[in-house]
Amino acid sequence: MGAKMYSGDVVRAGQTGAFNAVKANLRLFAGLMVAALALWQGANLLDPLHFVQVVNGAGHVSMRMHESPMHMVLRNTVLDFFSAFIAAPAMIAVHRHVLLGEDGRVWDDKPRMLRFASFYFVVSFVVYELPVLSTNQNPFICFPAVLAAYWIMGRLVPAYPALALDVPGAVVTGFKLSNHHWWFIVRVMIIGLLPTLLLMMIVGVIGAIFMALAGQHNVSVHLDVLAVLGGLLGLFISTVGAGLASELYRKFGGLAQPA
Repeated sequence: MGAKMYSGDVVRAGQTGAFNAVKANLRLFAGLMVAALALWQGANLLDPLHFVQVVNGAGHVSMRMHESPMHMVLRNTVLDFFSAFIAAPAMIAVHRHVLLGEDGRVWDDKPRMLRFASFYFVVSFVVYELPVLSTNQNPFICFPAVLAAYWIMGRLVPAYPALALDVPGAVVTGFKLSNHHWWFIVRVMIIGLLPTLLLMMIVGVIGAIFMALAGQHNVSVHLDVLAVLGGLLGLFISTVGAGLASELYRKFGGLAQPA
C-alpha cells in the first residue's frame, strides 16, 4: 500500500478530483442534474409522503408524516433503481477522469454502464433499505444491522472504480483491496461527505418546520422544494463519493490491477 495514508489527504484529493471531473464534463452533469430533478419531482407527484391531520387540545390542526417502514422501503427501492442509472454515468465519469484522465466517453460502453448501475442498485438496497426492514421487525438488532451495513459499504467501495475501469472480477478485486481497511474507508467517506450530510439534515429540519407551519394546504409546495433539493443532493453525494472512492482505489494499489 506504500506510504502511510492519512484520511485528510485522501479526502482532499478525492473532493478535488470530483470537482475537476465535473468541470471537464459539464454538459454530462448538467443533463444528469435535470434527470435527477425530474426523477425526484415525479416520485413526489406519483407517491407523495403520507400526512395525517392532527387536532390538538386547543383545536388547532397540524400535519404529521404518517408512513409505514414497508411503504418507505418500497418507495425508496424504486427511487434507488432509477437513481442508479443517473448516478452510474456521473460516477463512471469521475472514476475515469481521476484514474485515467479520460473525459467525454461515458456512454461508449453500454454493458459497463449496466454492470455499474446494477451493482449500485444492489448495494444501495442492502446498505440502506434492509436495515430499515430488519430494525422494524426487531429494534434490538438495530445496531448490528447498521454496523453490518457500514462494513459492507467499506468493503465494497473500491469495487466501484474497479467496475468503471473494467477490471476483470471487479467486485472481488475491490473486496480484496479493502481487506483490513474497511474502517479507514468508512472514515474517509464520512469525513468527505460530511458537509453534504449536514446540509441534508438542515434541509430536512427546515422542511419539517415549514410543513408544520404551512398547514394542510401548502404542504405540497414544500414537498416540491424538498424533492428538488433531494435530487440535487443525491447526485452531489454520488459525485463526491466517486472522487473519494477513486483516491482510495489508487492508494490501495488498484491501478496495478489488470484493466
